[in-house]
Amino acid sequence: MALAIGSRIGPHEITTLLGKGGMGEVYRARDTKLKRDVAIKLLPEEFARDSDRVARFQREAEVLASLNHPNIAAIYDLQEANGLRYLVLELVEGETLAERIARGPIPVEGALDIAKKICEALEAAHERGIVHRDLKPANVKITPDGNVKVLDFGLAKTISGSATATTFSNSPTLVSGGMGGMIVGTAAYMSPEQARGRDADQRSDVFAFGCVLYEMLTGRQAFRGDDVSDVLASVMKLDPDWSLLPQDAPASIHKLIRRCLTKDRKHRLQAIGEARICIDEALAGGMPEEKEATANTRRGRLWLALSFATLIIGSLGGWLFAHLRQPAAEQQVYRFEINPPEGAQFAFGFNSGGVSLSPDGRTVAFVATANGKTSLWVRPLDGPAAREVAGTEGVGFPFWSPDSKSVAFFAGSKLQRFDLAGGKPETICGECSGRTGAWSPDGRILFGRFGSGLFQVAASGGAPAPFTTLDTAGGENAHVWPQILPGGKFLYYVGGTSSGVFAASLSRPNERVKLLDGATTALYVERPGGEGYLLWRRNDSAVAQKFDPSALKLAGDPIPLVTPVSSLFGQISLDVSTSGLLLYYSPNTLSQFTWFDRAGKPLGFVGEPTIPTTIRGFRISPDGHVIAAANVPTAELNTNLSLWLIDVERGVPTRFTAGVGNNPVWSPDGRTIMYTSGGSASLFRKPVGVGSEQRLTQARYQYATDWSRDRRFLLGFEGPTGSHQSVWIRAASPDDAKPKPYLQATFNTSWGRFSPDTHWVAFVSNESGLSEVYIDAFPEPRRAVRISTRGGSFPAWNPNGGELFYVSPDYKLMSVPLKITAESVQPSLPRELFQLPALDPGSNPYDVAPDGQRFLVPAAVERIAAQPLKVIVNWPALLKTGVAQ
Repeated sequence: MALAIGSRIGPHEITTLLGKGGMGEVYRARDTKLKRDVAIKLLPEEFARDSDRVARFQREAEVLASLNHPNIAAIYDLQEANGLRYLVLELVEGETLAERIARGPIPVEGALDIAKKICEALEAAHERGIVHRDLKPANVKITPDGNVKVLDFGLAKTISGSATATTFSNSPTLVSGGMGGMIVGTAAYMSPEQARGRDADQRSDVFAFGCVLYEMLTGRQAFRGDDVSDVLASVMKLDPDWSLLPQDAPASIHKLIRRCLTKDRKHRLQAIGEARICIDEALAGGMPEEKEATANTRRGRLWLALSFATLIIGSLGGWLFAHLRQPAAEQQVYRFEINPPEGAQFAFGFNSGGVSLSPDGRTVAFVATANGKTSLWVRPLDGPAAREVAGTEGVGFPFWSPDSKSVAFFAGSKLQRFDLAGGKPETICGECSGRTGAWSPDGRILFGRFGSGLFQVAASGGAPAPFTTLDTAGGENAHVWPQILPGGKFLYYVGGTSSGVFAASLSRPNERVKLLDGATTALYVERPGGEGYLLWRRNDSAVAQKFDPSALKLAGDPIPLVTPVSSLFGQISLDVSTSGLLLYYSPNTLSQFTWFDRAGKPLGFVGEPTIPTTIRGFRISPDGHVIAAANVPTAELNTNLSLWLIDVERGVPTRFTAGVGNNPVWSPDGRTIMYTSGGSASLFRKPVGVGSEQRLTQARYQYATDWSRDRRFLLGFEGPTGSHQSVWIRAASPDDAKPKPYLQATFNTSWGRFSPDTHWVAFVSNESGLSEVYIDAFPEPRRAVRISTRGGSFPAWNPNGGELFYVSPDYKLMSVPLKITAESVQPSLPRELFQLPALDPGSNPYDVAPDGQRFLVPAAVERIAAQPLKVIVNWPALLKTGVAQ
């Protein structure tokens, strides 16, 4: 959370915001006790909530606080106040070394003086077993009196600390990549071993020091590139441009920088103290060979020539030895992570969300939720931060133009586009609701939605036209997730009885070939300079298989790439670029049914942890002893979403439906469950004991939401996502007539719930333009009373009938006490109970226990809001391993 200027945290009065990033916000503050100015660094929420991480940070802070050195910015304290954890740091005035270098190269003597002080700071830390891990010009300050201070040792690690392998996420600036930091800037100073995800040690700091010294002397970064993949490849494979080093710099310094920047750390300069000694000698007048070089004697010139030859041969031999030990370029894989924007989380919902990588691999478009609003963001991989695209609330499923200059997306019933060059989003067509699309080189867009075939529309704007035709007689219910192939062909997914991935020609779209049976999203990509592959999700891993787009044929066996990879109803959370980047969202935090009290305090768990996106609807039985839930016990996201019954006391799951089953509703006596099933999403019922399922409706997209306590009525809604939805009622008898509308409305209504006395119905409506919770009379509605005030969904009654719960747009569980008479409902102001984990917004995220005081929530074992996007550079190298990484 941000601190207001003038506010107090403990004894510290906040005066100025100095900066912010993924590892916390930094403020200038006045210590009112000791009457001095300090820097306050707030730890990020994900740190403060993680007890293990806080304990580890406490231990490391204690060690770091013991560092008392004139060239290290001091850590005064690690404190907690107002529910916040923060570091109290020495406030260092002056400019950063990065700011000084921005004005041009630093003269040799001045650069060496600064470098010597950096060495002394690192040497003091290394002697106490502390590695900085993020040394760079931005973390070095030059004070007004000319002193040098190395900053951010508070983000270092002790060598004897955690044995967890270092990854890009361990680097504070890389962690801040999606929150104001700069991924490329950090990658340019990262040692090759860190880039490979290995532990950092003192030699990693030596490499970073070599980068900093090179940059001071030349005014340019040692390792550069147009995008993140180029920079990482440069760090791993290339040498800096040695010719840029100033000729007046001593040869010993040239040699020192080369030794610091050796790729293989076994052959790198082993201790930073050696660098300090070399710099000391250079500042004192140079090495003996440099003095001899100035002597105008034949013997001196000969000696110099021999020395120079020896140096060149030695350096070349060392270079060759180091590089011959490196893996071939095509075998190297680099990884980093992108965090969501500050205060936001990535959205991967059934109705909205998604992530897309531009074809050139330079920019990521993603959907994120912040402050209760879901919108589109774009993030250049070589830029400083993500930016929100104004006017994109409710966005879903972004995809790129072939030239990587524009992003198309769906928002409500509109298909829109946003040009990276600037301006506001423009509408392509006004009645084009859909789920994902594909932009072809010839200027048309294909898109699909559940319940219909694919449509096409001109990217410049116009009316949509049908493109493919559903085979409803054959059990098809959707053509979705298209992708353009080379040679005027395309891929798409067919849902229904014989689901799978198909391919066809753009000129003859209904003459198709089935490529994958039962798989869902498939992505085509050509490896740089190589053959084409199809990527899709099998179990919880992404796999790749050779594919010839001209013949529309697969070859060889699928090769595992990465695991686990998230998927939501078949749409894989993964994208690839033609430049060799692979981006994916990994559900490496598990979810477990958890009981919470009204204050949000966990009371206990039910069953085993599972992947969050597998939970698609759940309800507690009327007696509170059993949970009916969709697909909970399995970690395979591409299963058929069968229903399971989980014993609350023992946590043991039992399969309830052999086929598809979701959105379960219990009968009041707990003997029957109503659910949606089948390729057409029809309504079924089945006894909990012995008995077979019975189909109740032939209509499509039928969802039951409640069963009245008097056992007479069912309540539900119908309509596919993105289309008109309406609440219906019907008698509970299996032989009764089809459902009839409860509300005659042109706006969407859904998620109806009966009051315990069956005299009222709570439901969700977008009549106001925003989804809100209402209550109206039953069986004949009179006048709806709005319950939520700033948006709401998923209402549920307290069994005592005097309170209604719902979910706010920012996923908080809200409570509204009610005064109910025979003729009216008088709601109180909503009040927050606690924060819910943000799972799939298309599925109810909680249920109320029979006592009305506890809530069952599929809560993440670790907060999923902090989950990053994962990026792999040179993904084709994974094809050689045969094992998902």
